[in-house]
Amino acid sequence: MAFVIDLSDGYSCPVEFGLAVDGGRHEVQTFDARFKRLTQDRIEALLRSGRDYAMDLQDDQGRGGMSDREIADEVLIGWDGVQAADGSDVPFNKASKTRLLSVPGVTAAVVAAWCKSLREQKEGN
Repeated sequence: MAFVIDLSDGYSCPVEFGLAVDGGRHEVQTFDARFKRLTQDRIEALLRSGRDYAMDLQDDQGRGGMSDREIADEVLIGWDGVQAADGSDVPFNKASKTRLLSVPGVTAAVVAAWCKSLREQKEGN
């Protein structure tokens, strides 16, 4: 089967994280993220600039690299399985993405899932 170079704009990947609940416990939460398909150059730039993925985070001006929040904001372009308290699906838009990424643990989980999807693609080749 031939490789078709005209790829879709994104792909889906599961995201899993622990949400703190009563009693000092954490409940595992999951949803399917839709990640933007980036060029290899942009992927490498994001990985170099991310605080958890590079040793040198300072540029000549003394500012740090991109935060996990900035990376998640760039790569997350949709989702399935995110619901409101009443069980209705939460539509993906700028406001709901900001709200989701404000939940403790979600941003790091989104970035980790995106990085894992890149590793698995690399390992599969």
